[in-house]
Amino acid sequence: MIGRLLLLFTLLTVLLVIGYAVSNITTFTIRDVQPWEDNYEQSTVYILRPGETLNFDVPNEATQVRILHTPVGVPAVDEEAELRFQARPDTELSQTYTVTMHGDDEPIGANELPPRFFDSPQDDRAGLTQLHVVSFTDRQQLTEFALTLTAASRPLAIRVAVLERYDQKSVTRTWQRLNDEQRAAYFEDHIYPVDLIPERERTAALMQRWQPIGPSSASNGDIISRALFVNENAEIYSEEPSVVDELAVIGPQRWLTIDTRIQRTISGFSCASLAANQAVNLQLSRVNESEALVVTPLQLNSATERLAMPAEPNLYRFAADQRCELNFFDARGDVVVPEYHYLRSAVAQADTELTFTLVSESQRLQPLRLDARWLTTDTTNFGNDAQLQWSVVNEAGEQLLSGQLRPELGVNPYQVAVDSSLAAKVHHKSSQYIVAPATAAALKVRLMTSEPADAADVLVNVYTRPADMPYRVDPSDENEPEQQQIPKWFLTRPLSTSESTVPVTRLLSWQVPLAEAATRDDALEGEHWYSLSNLEDAPYFELFMAADKSELRTDVTERPANLLYYPINTVDADYTLTAPDHAQEVRPQLVYQKANAAPLAIEIAINGELLQRDWLNAQTGKLFLPALPQGNYQLSISPSNSVRWFSNYQPMSGQHPFRVRNAYKLKNQLSFELQKRTAEEWVTFNYFPAIAEPHQVTLTLVKQEQVGVFTDYTVSKRTFQIDEATAAPQVLLLNQNQPALWQPTRLPFLLGRDLNDNSYRIIVSSSVPNSGYIQAGYLAEAPTYQVEIYTEDGNALF
Repeated sequence: MIGRLLLLFTLLTVLLVIGYAVSNITTFTIRDVQPWEDNYEQSTVYILRPGETLNFDVPNEATQVRILHTPVGVPAVDEEAELRFQARPDTELSQTYTVTMHGDDEPIGANELPPRFFDSPQDDRAGLTQLHVVSFTDRQQLTEFALTLTAASRPLAIRVAVLERYDQKSVTRTWQRLNDEQRAAYFEDHIYPVDLIPERERTAALMQRWQPIGPSSASNGDIISRALFVNENAEIYSEEPSVVDELAVIGPQRWLTIDTRIQRTISGFSCASLAANQAVNLQLSRVNESEALVVTPLQLNSATERLAMPAEPNLYRFAADQRCELNFFDARGDVVVPEYHYLRSAVAQADTELTFTLVSESQRLQPLRLDARWLTTDTTNFGNDAQLQWSVVNEAGEQLLSGQLRPELGVNPYQVAVDSSLAAKVHHKSSQYIVAPATAAALKVRLMTSEPADAADVLVNVYTRPADMPYRVDPSDENEPEQQQIPKWFLTRPLSTSESTVPVTRLLSWQVPLAEAATRDDALEGEHWYSLSNLEDAPYFELFMAADKSELRTDVTERPANLLYYPINTVDADYTLTAPDHAQEVRPQLVYQKANAAPLAIEIAINGELLQRDWLNAQTGKLFLPALPQGNYQLSISPSNSVRWFSNYQPMSGQHPFRVRNAYKLKNQLSFELQKRTAEEWVTFNYFPAIAEPHQVTLTLVKQEQVGVFTDYTVSKRTFQIDEATAAPQVLLLNQNQPALWQPTRLPFLLGRDLNDNSYRIIVSSSVPNSGYIQAGYLAEAPTYQVEIYTEDGNALF
């Protein structure tokens, strides 16, 4: 009897200790990890406690679910737990995973995460992270799933992502969105390596992407999360820069990195809270000379407050306690856009062998890529006898393959070395592809040269293609399978040397050269802007302005209404009206511009015969001539020396054409209605300032109920700072005796995946009454032929 009482007392004591440990998990800590400067990202993990269940919703476009987990705390002895994946409604996808918790002589505390969490292994404890991938076909359904941890004494930190699928028809538009709204790249869980994959693969890669998701509910009602730095081991990929939105949205789970060693024009920044009248608490992080992470807390009390950047050139990370919009400025107050990327390369030295680990358990051929670059200084003169000797070995160290790669000379003007000297010259990359056998375990690289050790460096990068991250590509020719599975490239880091020292590395940065204007025109061929309905039924005004380059791609004679206006020769005021072949009649329209608004009598003649007399009662305006049968006509206007004339239906001249556009006057505010039809709907407002003073224009979405797992994906309120005008106004108002307007400012707005396909209302307001004019529309796919939308009087809305 006494033995039974002792056994019961011991059991109760163990249960109390476990309960106390679990109750204190909410305050777990993360060991300080020195982040690599080049490609650390902030990630969110969720804590799954023993006996608890986390429920997740799966987006409709998902094709795979990826689960990464690691134990919080390391036990003193080996343990095994079970992680149950319960799928719904297709229960056949359900699985049970064995979670191994290896013991350690110096166990990590119960509230701590192991170092190098979810990162490439730097010690044994980092290897505790496990990966599970659940794939399902179109015939299988997975709308939600639950994760339950059983038979465990310690919780797990979990990170979940889904692989979203895109329709083939939306690839082109998605690619343009990624360029136009660069912050979309911040939502990516993986970013593609730059210029490592063929052109056909780059476009098709956008058909699928990893999107991190969080739990929708927990069995005990308490979802515990924590943000931390994670190294994704992927080189940043950017196809081509273009016009980007200067405002970046950051917050507790989204951050931005700025390198003032490269972007030296940045001198200040601002951060406007997405919630009105709230102060923003920022954390500005950097790595000092001792390689220690230094975090400086800052506070901005208003949307317009600007703080100065630290004077020391360094790599800075911005994080905030709430969602806010970040903007950077130069010394003159102009917006500065970062356009650079990073890559850390290992330095190959003559007396050191670099070893890169491979996936030894893959049991399949492994495609590899070996990259080499010379890094020299301005004053270095040296030969080019260096070559890299490489070998592929198995687990036992036996050589399976070997070869050489000779780095070539030739400075790359778009790359610089930033962690040692900006004066160093980075040369063009030389590459060699290697197909490693299934039993390959490591790639070894050694530099062979007769040059002095300090003459130059050879920078080495190795990439591999894991087999568990496939994406689909289209066939490049008829001999290639239509649904070929090609994994993405990922950067592989070198292991420590035999002396347990960290290999020498150099941080590179590069800028992609600006694309030609024609590149963006090509992207617009299959798309068109359609107008939004104004709920106030306000009258629109006609604006006369220079035509965009994208409007000149189609010959003027092929346009359905020929609404490009070219200047008329004012010497004799005679020119030929040329009708297109498909037109049944010619509808001439004339736009005039006078020095003042004083009335002026004019006469218009066709082929020498008087057509009409009229009065010009404004400084600018438009005249409609009677419809004429198809053919060519000689038009004369008098007087011709005091008026500048523009007309449609004439041969294209060497002068730049103009276009009439319609816009609404922004007195106080305007409301527009739109129909959301796609997962991500982009809306654009062209704002024409009527005042030169700085002011603000705000776009506010009257938000409805959110759906799915992408909560707060849509920024419901965006405020744009309109700077003081410096150039002369050039946009004219037709039939309005008002001063000219300034060139438009583009105001983009995104309706994200958290909103249903439904009708929405966007309110446009200004901080100053009667500050300008608004033109509103959304991007829609157009047929293969030219599409234009006109008002009843023949003016183009867009």
